[in-house]
Amino acid sequence: MQTPGGTVPLSALGKVEAALVPTRHTRQNLHATVDVLGYRGTAAVTHINANVAKALEGLHLPLGGTITEEGERKTMDEAFSALMKALLLGLILLYFSLVSAFRSFVHPLTIMVAVAP
Repeated sequence: MQTPGGTVPLSALGKVEAALVPTRHTRQNLHATVDVLGYRGTAAVTHINANVAKALEGLHLPLGGTITEEGERKTMDEAFSALMKALLLGLILLYFSLVSAFRSFVHPLTIMVAVAP
């Protein structure tokens, strides 16, 4: 290596070694991640998730380690959560519309319970 003071051999600056390293560093919320990818093919997502849960049952993680599910499972859980919130909001709106129609707080509950399967 050429410097203003003359030539310096590269071995004087450091040591060159071959090392195995990950090919890509991934992060999520500034935390290092290990991504495990899989493709479901024609299997149902629920069956795959049951098998994954069974496989991870006895897994001990290092301190501070977590497991998160991404992809189709995460989207499915978010959609189900939004559906439950919409259903609850619909029931509340139905109750209050029946309260104003019957001018009673008890009769709408009676009707809603009687109509429910």
